[in-house]
Amino acid sequence: MFINAEKWVFDNNASFKIVEFKKCCDDIIKSPNTCLNSDYGCYEEDEEDEYSVKLIQTEYDHDMGDLYYYEKINFCPFCGKPIYVDIIREIDKNEIYDQLTEERKMLWDKWNKTDRKQEVQKLGKRVNELDKEINNLYESDGLR
Repeated sequence: MFINAEKWVFDNNASFKIVEFKKCCDDIIKSPNTCLNSDYGCYEEDEEDEYSVKLIQTEYDHDMGDLYYYEKINFCPFCGKPIYVDIIREIDKNEIYDQLTEERKMLWDKWNKTDRKQEVQKLGKRVNELDKEINNLYESDGLR
């Protein structure tokens, strides 16, 4: 499996977007026990968080509910082929993030100060659109 991705950096956060993807087999894509993410929770304490293919282990704790643990894998557990994930470039998205959040804040302030129903609907629709764009910055692409 080959995955080329971009790292989007903004507001002290990072997300990863797939640029090129070549799967080794369908099983790794369909399996609920594999994922492509940059989440923490690897078994090795000194292992740095990274965007990689991981096996997922789920445990249930009576106090905390489902707990998820991730372990990086370098070979497909189904076909045995190697897994390569390359970050081909890092892109600064701070300017876009700042523009989106500033516009959202301005529109939200207007939304809170108006009592005209049409204006509330119009502003609310645009705020929802901005929320989707901001959330897209935060979300990393996965296998599915």
